[in-house]
Amino acid sequence: MPVSEQELERIADEMYLQRRILTSTYCGRCGYNLKSLPILYVCPECGNEYNARPLKMKGIFLPNAAEFPFGDIVASGFCLLMTVLITVRGLTPLNPDMLLLALGFLAMTMWLVIKSAGMLATYVKAIKIAKR
Repeated sequence: MPVSEQELERIADEMYLQRRILTSTYCGRCGYNLKSLPILYVCPECGNEYNARPLKMKGIFLPNAAEFPFGDIVASGFCLLMTVLITVRGLTPLNPDMLLLALGFLAMTMWLVIKSAGMLATYVKAIKIAKR
């Protein structure tokens, strides 16, 4: 008789109820160090539910996984430069195809800036946690 995915998750969670976190692992909301707490629990600092099971990692923040988004920042700068150059080229003389290409570069620039901002916020959070 096949076992449902929810039943497998429940069994796995029960297996981890008595186990403890052995390394520095931080709450995804407040940054509290969860080391020595149960793998499935709530943060004693802010009440955030977390699941530190390997391959699950819900509500967990690992500061060593946060990197400065240097590549994305450089790529967004390049896309912005290309947007400006192609826009100038498309306006003298007026070329709708070039302006459409510039619009594509502008969309990519905006996406990269938003992505970089999120990664930068995560990096800053990791720096603050590391200073504790």
